[in-house]
Amino acid sequence: EEVQLPLPKNSLIKSNKEIGSSAIIFDVYKVNDEKEIFNNTVRMEIKPAVTWFYKEITFFKSGIYRVYVYDEKDKLIGLGDLKINLR
Repeated sequence: EEVQLPLPKNSLIKSNKEIGSSAIIFDVYKVNDEKEIFNNTVRMEIKPAVTWFYKEITFFKSGIYRVYVYDEKDKLIGLGDLKINLR
């Protein structure tokens, strides 16, 4: 089941059931002209019984980003886009 997205910069991600994984992987891509350009991977350890998790990701450039969220077995949990405006 996909998590609730789009993702804010600091996001609390909720699921209707246990995540069932001991790690979560965030693959971050910058979106330019509908093309995804890899930006970063962030890994987070969690307890498999949790139904939510929170992760802060730092962005250094403004733009549209797409974040794919996977469990430790590379199963897609969800994805979302976010817009970062840095001043």
